[in-house]
Amino acid sequence: MTGPAMTAAWGFALLASVGEREARVRQALEARVAAGDAPGIQYSVVSGSEVLFEGAAGWADLGSRRRLEPSTTMMAYSMTKVVTAAAVLQLVERGAVSLDAPVRSYLPDVPYDDRLLVRHLLSQTSGIPNPIPLRWVHLPGDHAAFDERARLAALLAEHGELKFTPGARYGYSNLSYWLLGRLVERVTGARSA
Repeated sequence: MTGPAMTAAWGFALLASVGEREARVRQALEARVAAGDAPGIQYSVVSGSEVLFEGAAGWADLGSRRRLEPSTTMMAYSMTKVVTAAAVLQLVERGAVSLDAPVRSYLPDVPYDDRLLVRHLLSQTSGIPNPIPLRWVHLPGDHAAFDERARLAALLAEHGELKFTPGARYGYSNLSYWLLGRLVERVTGARSA
């Protein structure tokens, strides 16, 4: 189901009771998994700060045939960049962050000078290196022992020189969005998961 048919189905679902919506969403997503569109889908439907319902369909691991559960930890990796960018832009809209402010005005410990602006981090034009392999990626079971701040500080110390002048060209860097996540935490006072 795509286009207007999906829009109509979802629109109708919004008018139904929460229980009816939950059944319709579960059925629609299980059908997508059964059709082979995705090995598994995890979902949560919220209203304000309240979780209306959540669930999962399909497999967390195809090889072992381990079922996907609502509590299954998913390795989201770069998909979080979209959420991070939206959070930064909401802070810009509220006047709490300026795209043209030096990153150091929010994160004074970064090793880069004031030419590096928030907009450069967002647009991947920062000049910050992109160290590979991604040594900060860790298994869910290791998360409690992982010191994110120490690892970021070590990576910034190791890669303290920009590859090019900020804004001069495009150059993908995972560190740019890691810094944006820290910026959001610093400005809002909220710790990201």
